[in-house]
Amino acid sequence: MKKGGKVVYFGDLGPDSNKLVDFFESRGANRINRGENPATWMLSAITEESHDTNNVAIDYAKLFENSDEKKNLKRSIATIKANAKDENKICFQNEFALSYIGRNAEMRQRLKTIYWRSPAYNRARLVLSLVLAFLISSVFVTHRPDIMTETYIIGVFSTIFISFIITGIMAITTVLPVMLTVRDVFYRHRAAGMLDHWSLSWSLASAEKGFILLSSTMYCAVFYFTIGLDLSFKKFVA
Repeated sequence: MKKGGKVVYFGDLGPDSNKLVDFFESRGANRINRGENPATWMLSAITEESHDTNNVAIDYAKLFENSDEKKNLKRSIATIKANAKDENKICFQNEFALSYIGRNAEMRQRLKTIYWRSPAYNRARLVLSLVLAFLISSVFVTHRPDIMTETYIIGVFSTIFISFIITGIMAITTVLPVMLTVRDVFYRHRAAGMLDHWSLSWSLASAEKGFILLSSTMYCAVFYFTIGLDLSFKKFVA
């Protein structure tokens, strides 16, 4: 098909696409070079501005419409319709090959694959978590009193609260490049009626949770020790 959805050829390609090549070469296309991909050559032929011997632009869609190949194709379709049998009809028990749950599972697996194939994004997020954890907690490096006052404790809790906001914003902004890729996949599936926005939401949550847990653990480890809190067992069981 050419631009505009017009058919330029439909039928048997022949060995090594010789029938396809003969069709276009016999109608004014440049001869195919040895070793050239017939599909690539055909696309170049229908997109380039070619002219016949009378210097008239060649319209391959119109040529195919009036060709013997198109007439033979119509006769073949008419013959098949005339001799149609019920046992030859293609029938499906369900609209989709998988159930709704199965389609969601495939969507989750696809998103996980996209995430694992984006190491630059995941590494950058982990490194950014470590850097932010150190920068936010470093305000307490130079001042660690032996006895924590109320003001000091309020400052620690305020820093922890601010870190929640910053890490949340960071997670939203860093995921945007990945979402641009995921969006195109989702739109195609939604247009086909296969999935809805809930499917994408659960799939994203499934793909993100591993990286969120890892980055959060790394963030808390750096933040906890840099801010000056000790690791004695009684602190966690009190």
